[in-house]
Amino acid sequence: LAALRDALAVALVLNRTLVVPQLKCFCDKVWGGHDNIFNFNCHYPGSADTGHIPGPCPLDHFISPSKLRAAGVRFVAAAELEHAPYRRAVSGRGTVDVIVTDAATAAAAAAVEGTIGTIGVPSGADEATLVRLLGAGAAGGAPLLRLSTAVPGTFGGFNSPKLGVWFNRRVVTALEPPEWCSECHPQGCKNLIPAEVIAKGRLLPVRGVHDQFCAAFQTPAPAPLVSAQ
Repeated sequence: LAALRDALAVALVLNRTLVVPQLKCFCDKVWGGHDNIFNFNCHYPGSADTGHIPGPCPLDHFISPSKLRAAGVRFVAAAELEHAPYRRAVSGRGTVDVIVTDAATAAAAAAVEGTIGTIGVPSGADEATLVRLLGAGAAGGAPLLRLSTAVPGTFGGFNSPKLGVWFNRRVVTALEPPEWCSECHPQGCKNLIPAEVIAKGRLLPVRGVHDQFCAAFQTPAPAPLVSAQ
């Protein structure tokens, strides 16, 4: 989620729509917490023979897309690029690959200077640096920028205090994930889930008969406010 926060911040400062890549899940989403998925290899009861886990899953398995939209975030799923109106917008007009590196700004840019369709950006670049490197020229005019990676620390911070405060109050708050739970009957969670996994969540009693395991992703920290580099 910290990587998603940084990708959303990059899209915001560049006035772009974030394309959320295909996500991967290792357990089915249990909306009510009462499905006994741990007895079925993390699948919904009755679906273990499909082998669809691990596999692709939607954004709402992690956070609430509706909360993001209500916060004013512009985003689409990667699959939507295959359909109108996005397909027409990106087809035949070129994609710029943004290579995120740990090197300094000058070295990062020089490393890929002259490579068609590619530009280097240092990891931890602030708002002003991103606008300078990606907001003009070939990158600025490209219909699609493709980040080589988006990990925590990709975005170095906002130089505009007003924009940064807005982002942290609205967007980061919308990234708060709901708790995820599933029952473990009749064996009990300690007999179905490794101890190191249980340590990352909590066990709750269910009807005095068995228990359920609950966990949540960590809400990302606010994006930093920094002076221009």
